[in-house]
Amino acid sequence: MFGCFSVQPLCNPWGTSGQHSVMPGTAESAVRRVESTVPGPTRIVGRSPFKEKNDVSYADQNLIPGEQVLYQTGLHWIVFAPPVFFAAIFGLIGLLLMLLMQGTGGVGFFFLVFAGLFILAGYLTRKATEIAVTNKRIVIKTGILNRRTLELLLSKVESIGVEEGLLGRMLGYGSVVVRGTGGTPEPFHDVTNPLEFRRQVQQQIELREKSSPSA
Repeated sequence: MFGCFSVQPLCNPWGTSGQHSVMPGTAESAVRRVESTVPGPTRIVGRSPFKEKNDVSYADQNLIPGEQVLYQTGLHWIVFAPPVFFAAIFGLIGLLLMLLMQGTGGVGFFFLVFAGLFILAGYLTRKATEIAVTNKRIVIKTGILNRRTLELLLSKVESIGVEEGLLGRMLGYGSVVVRGTGGTPEPFHDVTNPLEFRRQVQQQIELREKSSPSA
């Protein structure tokens, strides 16, 4: 009743090498050709850690045709040190007035408000400073109420100076001095990874020099 039988393996549609075979001239091959011509996404190097996901930086908003942002940085967290120090003093005084001394709760509350304003000022100062390197320019924006911008073509960059103290070398921050051709030095202090910023600028200048036709 029960005869012997054997199970034959099904034909592997992917071939022995694990790759799907596509017949030329079919719709699938046409789709493959279209997909192969679609360029991949642009790789952004060193995207600023100070930007939230939905934020658009000043450099991204002011790109010229054919330009793309390659590197972004900003102010180091060390800029929070003075605001936090003063906020701690005002906050401690405010708590002491509110908890230990009768009739001074209102004054203590104002001290706490001032402590919060110090923290807010430090946050806004750091967030308002944007430093970017594109394939064509250096773009730097500072200031909250009074905006200051520096947009310098890479071909006009004469030098990028970096100044780092002992603490700056340990924590990774320093001052950057940008000098354009025939211009005055533009210093920017407490920049995160200033050596990397200079390296990115020099790398883009070198690439432009190699791609430009020799005289």
